[in-house]
Amino acid sequence: MLSSLFNNVLVPVNFSDNTEAAVKQAIGLAYEGSSNIHLLHVIKSKSIGSVIPNDIETVISGGENYYAEEMMKKLQQWKYVIEETIPASKVRIHLVEGAVHD
Repeated sequence: MLSSLFNNVLVPVNFSDNTEAAVKQAIGLAYEGSSNIHLLHVIKSKSIGSVIPNDIETVISGGENYYAEEMMKKLQQWKYVIEETIPASKVRIHLVEGAVHD
């Protein structure tokens, strides 16, 4: 089966209508196995570090940021959905600072 070829699946998350389609596609690609699914969201702000929990893979230093806090909540909701759908999968959240094209 095709899904067994994917041990790692990267899901770019911008919270548009395309995010749900991307998550569904990732679930489809990883459904059979214990894949690692990475949810990636890029923040343009310079201050996101203090709102990110310790279990998040990528941490950027800085102060509080309401936008980052809200994005983290939404990413954690997607993580929960994926983990409930594919219990064998490992979902990691990457909230990084920078430009999307980088």
